[in-house]
Amino acid sequence: MSILSWLSWKNPDEVPAHTGTRQEPSLDKSQSGATGAMPRPVQTTGDLLEDNRQLVEKIQLCYGCEESAFNHDLLTLIARYADYVGALPASADNYFAEDGGLFRLGLETGFYALQAADTQIFGGCATITSRQHLESRWRHAAFIAGMCAELHRALAIYTVRDSNSTTWPAFLCALGPWLAEQEAKYVYLEWHPNPPVCRQLSIYALPHVVPTSILQHLAKDNQAVIPQMVASICGTVTFDGPNVLDQLVRRAVALVVDKDLRECAKRTGGAKPGTHLGQYLVDTMRRLVASASSWTPNIEKSRVWLAQDGLFLIWPNAAADIIRQLDTEQLAGMPKSPEQIANALAADGVIVADRNRNLIWIIRPPGTSANVQALKFSNPATLMPPEPHGIVALSANLGPEPGGAGQATPPMESPDMPPPPQYHACHPPPPYQLSLLAPTVETSASTGHDSHRHPEKVSGSTKPPISPDHASAAPATKYGLVDCLRLNVQVTAALRDIIESLNRGAYLACRIVPSGLFIPASCFTARGIDTQKAARSLADVGMLIAAPAGGNLHEYECDGAVERGFIVAPSFIAGFNAAGLASSEDLGA
Repeated sequence: MSILSWLSWKNPDEVPAHTGTRQEPSLDKSQSGATGAMPRPVQTTGDLLEDNRQLVEKIQLCYGCEESAFNHDLLTLIARYADYVGALPASADNYFAEDGGLFRLGLETGFYALQAADTQIFGGCATITSRQHLESRWRHAAFIAGMCAELHRALAIYTVRDSNSTTWPAFLCALGPWLAEQEAKYVYLEWHPNPPVCRQLSIYALPHVVPTSILQHLAKDNQAVIPQMVASICGTVTFDGPNVLDQLVRRAVALVVDKDLRECAKRTGGAKPGTHLGQYLVDTMRRLVASASSWTPNIEKSRVWLAQDGLFLIWPNAAADIIRQLDTEQLAGMPKSPEQIANALAADGVIVADRNRNLIWIIRPPGTSANVQALKFSNPATLMPPEPHGIVALSANLGPEPGGAGQATPPMESPDMPPPPQYHACHPPPPYQLSLLAPTVETSASTGHDSHRHPEKVSGSTKPPISPDHASAAPATKYGLVDCLRLNVQVTAALRDIIESLNRGAYLACRIVPSGLFIPASCFTARGIDTQKAARSLADVGMLIAAPAGGNLHEYECDGAVERGFIVAPSFIAGFNAAGLASSEDLGA
């Protein structure tokens, strides 16, 4: 079907029914290069529009104007976007990985962004007359920003070649006209390994999608629409206030990607984490650094510490702030627990593990009397500029001394030491034992707690890290929460998630101790549960073991890190028996 016939449709009933169905790609994307990759059939712009006819009709209905205005304002943009991206996929084996996935991702995101713009007030400080005058331009810009939100992928994640191994010059022309000029019937994709996320590349493709006449129309009588639209597409920050347009586009992208991942899980029978999570989490943390006083680096009780040995994030305390911010932004499909956040960041290479393959580092910030747990960023510039204004790195190291058990890089004299775990963006991280406790260190240094306190000691496991080949073997016992109808619903949900970490064999949120199950108070805080509320709810149903000194708060010294928390009675933990206690060493207790 040609573009002209598409533009001439007057009645949706006259549109021929589309009988095609979405299918998972059957190509072997692990091969690279035009000579090794499987051929992908070329689809014309008319084919793409026909395949997505119902979605385009929904966009027209949402835009709510005469057909001639829709054709001029949006359908021309949709056709140019189809011309540029063709039938390219949006990812190798994650969301919208089928042929034409990038085009469909743009259309769906544009639709939801346009829909959200109808409920959004733009330019809140302007007069009512001014807002009414610019309303149509804001809606127009919302669709463009949503449709082009992932446009950078066409320039970054693969190289497109034809049958003659000629490379598509993506910065010079659209894919559709180039393929027509080459008379190509098939294209070949050479996937780039671990491509960096660089949304700013979209600015070079934008002129091929959005004509200058539309840009001039959007810029008429205002100085806000174009800057916010371009900033949203390129992922840059505006300094004259919050970018409302970018906020609704971010929600639209998260919703569309989560929806597609759920559909893929239904078709394939297995869920997979989205490769977009790492970037969303980094953006959220950058917002917290810019807006939350507790995220100001290197101040008392800060979540963020910049030292000579890197940038550290206090954990899991910071996870509660991240989850709260994600809930505020109403982003779909985001991680809901410290474990999920840490794994998503590790999968994108944002954080690094120590030499013992633990994502949790033990540090001691200045002014603290005890060690604390933290995540370490692979590159401090991920969260802040290389030379942030007014922020000076501490003169000392916060992590272990060189040669210590938590050192990130093995010493040269130990060539047989296994390297730190390698994570890949398209796959979940290997299920290594990620201990909340510090590795065992032979030292007589002070534990950092007050002299009149005598917290019990739990030694870390001296076993070597679990290898990927044997990770599935631990743990053998299945643990769970014994149902208690009188327990608060929110506390029950948090407690179930904490206990479930014993079965996942990854990020352990609790520890088996001789008298029961020790749960750090910070684990409840990280899940949005007030510590006092958790203690009161658990005590009311008789689930807590009293501390020797009175009260319910226990202290455990875990290889130098003092943890405060509660001990849940064994009778409330399914699978907690003599055999389970004997296997506690395997769980890192």
